[in-house]
Amino acid sequence: LTDGEGLDILQKRGFGQYCGGSVYNIYKSGMAQRFGGSDINGEYKNYYRDVFMNFYYESDAYELMPQDGSEVIAYLETITHKLMGCSMYKFKSSTGTRFVSDGYLQLNSCKSPAKREQLGNIVDWLSQGNIQIRIKKPIKVAPTITSNENGDMTIMLTNVSFDSTGVFECIVRNTKQFYIIDDNGDLLPVKQRISENESIISITDIKPWEYILITNKN
Repeated sequence: LTDGEGLDILQKRGFGQYCGGSVYNIYKSGMAQRFGGSDINGEYKNYYRDVFMNFYYESDAYELMPQDGSEVIAYLETITHKLMGCSMYKFKSSTGTRFVSDGYLQLNSCKSPAKREQLGNIVDWLSQGNIQIRIKKPIKVAPTITSNENGDMTIMLTNVSFDSTGVFECIVRNTKQFYIIDDNGDLLPVKQRISENESIISITDIKPWEYILITNKN
């Protein structure tokens, strides 16, 4: 996963065949990002991310030229809503290497739920689905996992912030029934729905700097 500047450097060093594209143009101002119809964008397909560059902290906007075999994830769009070229794509080379370049990758903008969802899906694709658990809002919940070859898992979800989480969901790549382990060691049912090879588990709340344990071992 690289930004536009990183892609340009790789291209100039002769690694273009593994990158799936190149830098076409660079803009200093006036550009936003429009998510495309790729499944990588999840529920935010066609989302307009109007976080414009400015001279305080934002970097340049890179228009990218994806090559054949690359899938466009997002585009540049002007302030007047003129759709421009590709700003983000993913590529899988003939050697199996997976590569994503985002020409509008600004860390301050990652506060956006839409951008976090997109980047989470990208990291999942880059890792070939090997991420065992994903937290869907809020971002400040840290998972710690133990598992074995039989698919048994125990997960500690820690709220590493000064605010209560409220209701949120975590996606676990496991279809066994999960339970919350209470303070007495008893197993309490959780709200869980199964989709293909994963479970979507609803957590009611975690207080600031506290944790809960969930498990599928009974």
